[in-house]
Amino acid sequence: MYKIEINNIKKTFYLTFSGIFTPDEVDNFLKEYSSKVSSIPSNEYKLVADTTNLRVSKQEMLPLMKNCIALYMQTPFQKRYAVEGDSIITNMQMKRVCSEANADIHFIKNTNEI
Repeated sequence: MYKIEINNIKKTFYLTFSGIFTPDEVDNFLKEYSSKVSSIPSNEYKLVADTTNLRVSKQEMLPLMKNCIALYMQTPFQKRYAVEGDSIITNMQMKRVCSEANADIHFIKNTNEI
């Protein structure tokens, strides 16, 4: 499950992820992401991906996750942050996928660190 919110006052493009993703959810997410990110001047916004409730993904989902992260990197946000999740294994998986995608994403414990 995911949710995309835009806070025009704080200039934040906020993504919330929870549970386990399926390929269909990733497709829906990518369509909504593209639509919403095109509605803002992204270079004035920070990207915040909250993975607090995200669960460990199956191996076959990792390339799709990598594609999503590559898309975040192609979008000219001011900065990119990922709020670490409750699961140490999920955090390790996310950091590995970000590293493999050469992503410049700052991992934080909570949004107060922004």
